[in-house]
Formats: sequence, C-alpha cells, structure tokens
Amino acid sequence: MKFARGLMIVAYGLVAIASQTLLFREFVTAFEGNDIGVGVFFASWFLWVSLGALLVRRGDRFTQFLVVHIEPLFLLYIPAFVAQLLLILNFRRLAGAASYDLLSVQTIVLWSMVVNAPVSLVTGALFPLACRWIEQTHTFPVSRVYVLEAVGSFAGGLAVTALLAWHVPMVRVSVLLSLILSAFVAFSCLFASGGRRFAAIASAAMLASSAAVLATGTDHVLTRAVQAIQWSRLLPGQALQGAFQTAQAEYLYGAYGGQWIAIREGSVCEALPGEEEAGRTAAAVLCQNPQARRILVIGSGLALCNRLLLLPQIEHLAWAHPDAEYTRHLLEHLPPQFSMADARFHLVADEIRRYLEGARDSFDVVILSLSDVTGSTFNRYYTAEFYERIQAALHPTGVIAVGIPGGEDVMGDELVGLGASTRRTLGEVFANQVLVPGQQTWLIASAAGTLTGDPAVLRDRFASMAGSQRVFPAAGLLSVYLPDRAVEATRAYEKADLPERLLINRDSHPLASLYGLSLAARQSGASVTRFIRLLALSGWLPFAVPIFVFVALRVLAMTEPRRDGGPSSFDSLFLVFSTGWAAIAGVIVLMYQYETHFGSLYLHIGLVSSLFMAGLTVGALLVGFAISRQSDQRFVQALLAAALLMHAVVLAALATDRTAAAPGHAFFALAFFVAGLSCGGYWPIAAAQLAASSLNPGQAGSRLETADHLGACLGGLATSLLMVPVLGTRTSLLVLAGFVLANLPGAVTGLRSCGTTRMATETRGFRRAGYALFGVVACVVLCSNLLALASERSQPALPSYAVHSLAGDLQTRRMSAQLQSGRKAEYVAILDPNHKTVGYVLSSADFAADVRGFGGRFNLVFRTDTAGRLVDLLLVRSNETPSYLDLLGGWLDSLRGKPTSLPGVHAVSGATVSSEAILSAVRISGQRFAGEILQSGPSGGERVASMTDKVSLYFLATTILAFAAMWMGRAWGRLLVLVVAFFLGGVLLNAQYSTEQIATLLSFDVPRPGPTGSFMLAIGVPVLGLLFGNLYCGYLCPFGAAQELVGYLVAQRLRPRPARAPMRAARFIKYLVLAVFLIGFFVARDRRILGPDPLTSVFALPVQSRMSVLTLATVGVILGVSILHLRFWCRYLCPAGAFLSLLNRVRLLRRLVPAKSFGRCEFGLTASDHLDCLYCDRCQRGRRFEVSELRSQRGVKTPVLVAAALLGLFISGLSLNQLRHTVPEILQEAPSSVGAGGKPRDLDVRQMRTLIEQGRLSDREADHYRRLD
Repeated sequence: MKFARGLMIVAYGLVAIASQTLLFREFVTAFEGNDIGVGVFFASWFLWVSLGALLVRRGDRFTQFLVVHIEPLFLLYIPAFVAQLLLILNFRRLAGAASYDLLSVQTIVLWSMVVNAPVSLVTGALFPLACRWIEQTHTFPVSRVYVLEAVGSFAGGLAVTALLAWHVPMVRVSVLLSLILSAFVAFSCLFASGGRRFAAIASAAMLASSAAVLATGTDHVLTRAVQAIQWSRLLPGQALQGAFQTAQAEYLYGAYGGQWIAIREGSVCEALPGEEEAGRTAAAVLCQNPQARRILVIGSGLALCNRLLLLPQIEHLAWAHPDAEYTRHLLEHLPPQFSMADARFHLVADEIRRYLEGARDSFDVVILSLSDVTGSTFNRYYTAEFYERIQAALHPTGVIAVGIPGGEDVMGDELVGLGASTRRTLGEVFANQVLVPGQQTWLIASAAGTLTGDPAVLRDRFASMAGSQRVFPAAGLLSVYLPDRAVEATRAYEKADLPERLLINRDSHPLASLYGLSLAARQSGASVTRFIRLLALSGWLPFAVPIFVFVALRVLAMTEPRRDGGPSSFDSLFLVFSTGWAAIAGVIVLMYQYETHFGSLYLHIGLVSSLFMAGLTVGALLVGFAISRQSDQRFVQALLAAALLMHAVVLAALATDRTAAAPGHAFFALAFFVAGLSCGGYWPIAAAQLAASSLNPGQAGSRLETADHLGACLGGLATSLLMVPVLGTRTSLLVLAGFVLANLPGAVTGLRSCGTTRMATETRGFRRAGYALFGVVACVVLCSNLLALASERSQPALPSYAVHSLAGDLQTRRMSAQLQSGRKAEYVAILDPNHKTVGYVLSSADFAADVRGFGGRFNLVFRTDTAGRLVDLLLVRSNETPSYLDLLGGWLDSLRGKPTSLPGVHAVSGATVSSEAILSAVRISGQRFAGEILQSGPSGGERVASMTDKVSLYFLATTILAFAAMWMGRAWGRLLVLVVAFFLGGVLLNAQYSTEQIATLLSFDVPRPGPTGSFMLAIGVPVLGLLFGNLYCGYLCPFGAAQELVGYLVAQRLRPRPARAPMRAARFIKYLVLAVFLIGFFVARDRRILGPDPLTSVFALPVQSRMSVLTLATVGVILGVSILHLRFWCRYLCPAGAFLSLLNRVRLLRRLVPAKSFGRCEFGLTASDHLDCLYCDRCQRGRRFEVSELRSQRGVKTPVLVAAALLGLFISGLSLNQLRHTVPEILQEAPSSVGAGGKPRDLDVRQMRTLIEQGRLSDREADHYRRLD
C-alpha cells in the first residue's frame, strides 16, 4: 500500500505538468500568443491551483470523505482536461469575439480565468488531500508529497518533450496520459483496503477506453476535428487541406480566395502568391544595392523569395526561419504551382544565429521580415548583438532591411517607441540608414555610404537591373519612397526622448518586449504606455521599494513587545510565497536568456520544467533528510538562513555578464537545475515550522500550496509583463535576490526565539491588518513619487503645446542660456513674419525654481513682449487645490498687459498662498530674464520673500496656549483653547489640517521653509506630533474643536457609552479611509481625489458656495452625531487624525507633556493601543473605568460601528468615484500624425483637457460636421 500510494502521487505530478504543457500550447494558439496572454496564462493557472488548495483547507467531514475516496478524484483529470481543451478551442465563440477581433486585456484576463479553471482546480485540491492520504503510511507527509510530485513532474516534462519532438499529435499524447493515469489508479486500488469498487471500475473503464482509442486510430479523427476548429477561427472550415507539425508548433494549410495559406497560432504566416506586396518589398530593398548577387531572407518570406528568383543576377538565395523545420515541411506540402525547384534557392536548416556565425562575408542583402516584431520570442532577432552577426555576414557594401509595424497616417507612442528603438539599435552597428514609411515600415541600413532616399535615383537603379519589370514596376518606387513622409517619420522617432538604455535593444535587456507590451495594451483598449514608460525611466527602485518596505516593517514588528507565546505561521507562509514568486520568476528570466541564445522554447518547455523539478526534488530530499536527523527549531532556522543566502548567491551569479563566452545548452541545463535546487529546500523547512504550530498535514499542505502558487501567480505575471521588459534579465535577477533575502529577518527571529510570538488576541488582528495596510500605502506612495520624479525629469519646462497656445500662429525659435546660478534655462523667442523678435515665452521652472505654492512646486509659462509687459500666461503643472485655483480665473485675466514687475497687484483672499506664488514667479522670472538674458535690467532677481503671516503666528500662539492648558489641568483652560481654535483658527484663518497637507508632505513637495502658514501646516503639525504626540487633534484642530463644543450640548450621563470591542473596530475605519485617500491621490496625482475629505473645505469661507452639497451634508451629519458620541469624526473617521496618530509611536519629548491615565479613558484606550489617543485629556478629570464595565455595554455595540462604517464607506466611495474618472485621463497619450502633407501634430488629450478647463479651448460640439448615429 505504501509503495502504491507513493506511485500514485508520482503519477499525479506527471499528469499535472504534462497537462499544463499541452494546454499551454493550445492556449497560445487560441489567444494569439502575445506576451500578455502568456503571462496571464501562468498567472491564472497558479491562481486556480491556490484556490483549489483553499477549497479543502478545512478539515471537516466533507474533506475527510474526499480523502477516503481520493482514487476516483485523480481520474477527474481526464474530464477536466477535456473540458479545458474544449473551452480553449471555442472561447472566441463563447466570448462573442470574431476571428479578426483584437482581444482586449479585459477579455484575455477574464477568459484566461475561465478556461484555466478545470485542470488547475483539480491540481490544487488534490495536493492537501494527498497530504492527508499519505499521512496514513508515511512520516513528514507534506514534504513527502512535495518530493513525489516533483519526481512525477520531472518525468512528465521529459516525456512530453520527447513526444512533441517526435511530432506526436497533441490528441494522441493526451490519450496516452489518460491511459497512464488510469493504470496507476487501478494499480493503487489493488492494494487499497475495501470500499474501492467504484474507483476500480472507473479506472478500468478509462483504461479500456484509452487503449481502444489508440488501437482503432480514433485519435487521428479527433486530431483532425481539433485542427478544423482551429482553422475555422480564421477561415471557412472547408478550405482546410491539411496540417504539418514541427517541434515548435503545428501549422495548418489550405486554399481560400485564390491564395494558398499557412496558419500558425491563429494568424497567417504564409500567403501565396502575394506577388504585389512581395514585389514592392524586393524593389524597395534591391534598389539600394542593385549589384546584389547573394541574398538571405529571414522570416515568413516564400512569396518574397519567388519574386527575387525572377532576377537572373541572383546567384544564391537562402531562406531562414526561426522555426528551422518550418521551411522544409512547408516546401513538402506546397501545391505544384508554387513549388521551388530553382537550384539557386537554399533552405537554412540550422538555427539562424549559429548559421550566421559560419557565414562571414557571404551576402549582399539580408531581409528581416518576421510576423511578430514585438513578441519576446523574436526579440533576439532585433538586438545589437544579432545585427553585429548580420554585419559580419554581409559584404562591405551589403545592405540589411528590417521590417517593423508603422502607420500610414498616425503613430502612437507605442509604435514611435518601437521604431525609435529599432532605428537606434541599428545605428549602433550600421553607420547609414534610410527609412521607407508605410503600414509596414522598412529600416534599411548599411556600413557603406551608397544608401539614398531620392526616389528618382532609386527608380533608375532598379530599372537598370535585368528582369526588374517582372518583379515590380520601377516607376512604382516613386510611391514607395516618399521623402516628406520619411522625414516626418524620422522626426517622430527622434522625438522619443528616452535614455539610451531604453532605446538600444540588447540580449540582456529585451526592449522589443517592452514596446510590444505597450502596443498590445493600446491595441486592446488599455493604454498603459505612460505608466510603463515612467516605470522604465525610474529603473529598479520601484521594484525594490516593496522589498525595502517589507523588511522595514518586519524589523519593526520584531521590536514589538511580546504578550503571549505560540509560534505564528506568517513567516512560513511568506517564505513559501516569496520563494514561489522568485522560483517562477527566475525560470522565466532563464527562459528569456535561453530564447536569446537558442531560439523558441516551445519545444523545450517540458524539458525546462523537468530540469527545474529535478532540482526541486533533490533540494527537498537533502533538506528533508537534514531535518529528519535534527528537528530542533534552531537548527531548522539556521538551515533556512543558509538556504536563503545560497539562493541569493545563485541568482546573483546568474545575473553576471556572460558576453565574453556564450553559454551552451549544458550551462542552461545546469542553471535550471540549480534554480530548482535552490528553491526545493523551502517546503520541508516551512512544513516543519507549520508542524511545530500544531497544524495537521492537510491544513499545512493547503496553506503551503496556496501560498506557493499565489506567489508563482504574481511572480509569473510581474516578471513576464514588467520586470524583464523594463529592467532586463540581469537586473531582474538581482531584484529577485533581494526579494529572497527579505526572509532573513524572520529567520533571524527564529534563531533568537524559536518562533515568532503573537500579540494579545484582542489586538492581534487589527495590528496585522494595520501593518499590511501601512505596507501597501507606503509602497504606493514611494513608487508614485519615483514615477513622478521620472515624469518631471522627462518633461520639458516649456512644452510645445504651451508655446503654441501662447504664441499662436507666429513663428518661434527655442533658445537656451546659462544663468548666474549655473542652471541652464530655456526660453522661446517669438518672431513676426519679418523674423523680428516681438516677444518671449518663459517658464518659472527655469527662472524661478525656488518659488512654491500651497501645494509645492509648480510651473507657470507666460509670454511677454519686448517691453516687458505680460501678454498671457498658462499654469502648466501645479499641485494647488482645485477650489483655490478656481478663485484665480478673473484675477489671472487682470494680469495681462501689466509689466512683469506687477506693481500694485495684490494676492487673492482665500487663495493667498497660491496667488502670491504666481506673483513671485512672474516677478522673479521677468527680472532674472531681463537682467541675465537680455542684459536690460538688474540681474539675479529678487529674493523670495519670507514674511511671517497670520496663520503661522496663530499656530505658534495656540501651541503655547495648549501646553499651558495641559499643565494647568483645568476644564476652563481647555475650553478656552478650543474656542480660540474654532473661531480664530477655523472661521477666520482656515488653519485646518487635512489630507491636502498629508499629500503635500508625502509628495516631498513641501512649501518653501519659513514662518508661513502653509509651511506650518504641512511641516509644523507633523513635527509637533513627532515631538509631543497628537497635540494638534486634541487642542489645535478647528473642526475637532467644533465637534467637542457641540458635544457640551448634552450632559455626559445622557450620552451612550459603546463597548470596547466596537470602539476598537470603529477606530480602525479612519485608517482605511486614510489609505483610500492616499492610494487614490498617489495613483492619480490629482488633488480632486482629496475633495471628499470634509476638512479640505469646511472652513474655506470664500469658496463656501463651491462646496458640494454632499460635503455640506457630511459635515452636518458629523456634527449631529458628535452631540451623542463625543468627537465622532476624530475618533473613527478622520484621515488626518489617523495620520497624526501614527506619530504617537515616536513622541521624542513625551516627558514634557502630562502622562495619560488610560485606566480612566471612557473610550476604552489602553497602553497597547495608545496610538489612537487624541490628547483630549478627559482622563485627567474623569473617573476610572474598569475593563468589565466597558465590555458590558453591549446594547450600543452595533450603532457606533455601523454608523462609522457607513459614513466611512460613503466618503471613501466619493473619492474612489473621482479616481475612476481621473485614471483614464492620465493614461491617455499623444499620437503623432505622420501624414503625406503638412507637419505632424501632437494630440495630447490631457493637455487639451487642461486648456479646456482654463477656458483656452472650447468644448462645445462643432457645427461643421454631421453626427452619424
């Protein structure tokens, strides 16, 4: 029985990996094979596996019933595989998508989740059940199942790879798997105890059915049926004539519409005769080298080869394809009228890179025409290293032509980036280039100087070639080479202002994947180009931020005081989660590197899985053996630390530069094995840790399986779609090494205390949730700042749209100069039709960079005439509050026509800081420009004023008054401070701290230091909290004072007193509200997201009429509830108070304020949750409350929690609704028009919206067209 069960687990692993391999190939065919689809496949597969493990996590009766009858469950693989295969084959019909429709990202994600459910759910559910099953006969059941499954996966990967290499059809391989699984289940039933009759009968029936299918050849019928379904996705089913298979893929062929067509992965890879397009390409390339005799065509180009062979001067024509077997099989199945019997025609049977290494100085022309330029599989043919090989294979006057996607009229940033990258990479190797624009753009390069873009010269060259008229009319080149369009397309590529590392495509940094990802997202309706571009500009830091945040929080948690004993499973589950992430990510990176050197990995995907699983098996066996000999927890933790360090070293070693010596197959085989070896030991360690936590094998197996596959899900998605395209392979491996080392704090904790201890039961859940929430917000804030910094660096101080808006139709000339401060400043001279300077356009970001507004830095672009008068101005970038900017509309108009010194102009009441900043920006910029650039006035500009305003004086005075009231301990003293705070700080000065100041602080874009109100609110209030605690909320907050004052309307004995538990839960809501505001703001970087926070506008009296009705109603509800529940908003909902409460942990000068008596706190605070203390000091005067007294108040348990939850949900919903409208705006990009006549236009939708909001562009529907309904 023991042997039979172990053999069954091996079969389980074999069938799981083999099924995944077969279904992956079909998935790629159905989902167009783009990088998004591949990444989503693995992510959804692993996600369903983790969900399947969760389904049987609980050890209830149903789970026990499944364990007893586990043998029939293994047979579920067979109907699950059939169901998943049918879903994949018919998903377009089910989704209502035509064969020619581009799939949106949403469709790919949704249907990937649907079609991957059956097999992966069975895989996930069986693992924890198998752990319970094996527990009856084996020790260490979790580790044992893991090892046996890995052994089966190793065998399954090898078997599938071998069968596919032998061209065995997918259906036959599937039937063989059914046969093997049925045989193993039947064998297991023979050695099982009674009650296995149903399993035995079912397995015997499956075994007989599978054998009958193979014996009668029914699998061939099924294969043809599957092929017919695949063909009918694109063309009518009756047009299918046959199919052939290579080790990499299956190709279908047939005749339709007078053409012979071959299809791979749902797209046409060959169409014959295709004379017109092939002739156009041949003429466009050969006219650059009319003496060409030897030509190499790479890609799907049989029609092109036919055209080229019409020229008698061609002596040798070689045809190569990324799938080396494809060319031979295609010629074998060609119709007679397309047969290639010309002796000059040769097939390249070797891998292309290897072939080029032995073909030095062999060709006059190389034509690179691949069907998918942007896929990761073909990136290796567009790198500088590949072009170097081509250069070596060309004669000195040889020419290379590279085809890429282009645009007849419009190219978005995605196509521009792809073209700029290809052009720049070619320029690294070849000195001369010519561009042929079109729907398929051709970049033609050569080391010789014979290239030209003159259509007449090229026409004459091609006409001089014997037989050229049979290929393409020479006069037709006049419509192929369009100099004006070529110039405009070149300018569009040159405008791609990106660093060199994002333009030169190299083997170690596959940029085709980066631009391909952007293009696929845009084509499917989800433009993320701007995000991806900023991520690429930011480098590795955004990827390392989550690691740094986690380590910091883990170390902080280690310093927490221990309340009770008992180990926690967190470190064990995070260990498996993170290493599962790193494992799949490392394999994906190695796959990229393998494809770079050896081509497509489709054939070897099973072999790669086998090698990796073999490493996992060996690693798990070694570590499991060590633990069985020495199970002391300190030894286990020391073993974990050693494994982590070894894993990090392996990843770092794989990241080393290997350009000096190209790695071979043996190197990659060893790399995949070592990658698995490094990860294999974590499961036995985590299983031992969970066993020490008294978890049974089923629970432990379920948790580990869920954590492992959830990590693999996220790791596969992040690595294939972001890390490798953005960072490249080497940097990705280094980031993964850091992620693995993030487990070291947990290992060190285990060495010190043999397990992570738990907090008190009543606070543990909120504390864990708080850590998680803080970590998520910290990651979003830091990453957003990094992306914003990259955006700021990449954006010019004088954007073109602003110059055009201010200069109108007049000519402009950009100029630059060095200021006395050493800063380089750019400005624009405006010219009249006689080329005489009539004005200038300046940017405050260049000439007055020190000026800051209420929200920090901003950029004001304005136009002056030659006399120094202000003609017009435009606020290009700012973080000012939108409601304050609304007040400046008419005031800004009044500035036009005044000298830039703006004499007699005063700030606007209610938006004083913002308007003063605009005045300073204009004055300083104008004076500095006149003095340092035009030499017509004093240089240097005036120093930014630093005057103490009323708000700063109020802040300092009330702080002193609050300290006096605290130490006096009298109720009337506190009441006096509250009255002053409400009337003076709130009603008169609007000195209200809110999420606006928090966003300003966390954006690291604070107001200029000085004794000003904006600086005091943004910096002074948090510093006060860091030094003394949350003094602001207790004494200085105007809205808090208003709530407490209305609370005096009802006597304390008449107010309900909630129980401690609902109060603690309700207090956590304010942190959730704060997280929503901060995440929303830092995702959109738009202050409208903060508008639903009542504190941003409650005391803004000049803009009171602009306050929304919802905000007014919210304020009214808060004040009404505060009558019965003192300071209801402050305690349960205030996001600003939540932020300041976090600072209560520090309190550097806590001894300078009176100590708190938490035993007298009527709100149930204790020393363990003192962060929520508002410094209301009621504990100094109230009676002592016993814990039992607070817990006994159960009658009012629900109302306070429900009220806080509903109001928090309402406010958060308003913010999220604003975010929903804002995010599509910030994702929109500017497509570049490359028309046949005129100049390209930048249509930046975001900036057009800005002009509309500022009244510079009408949003009224035009009258000169008729709407088509």
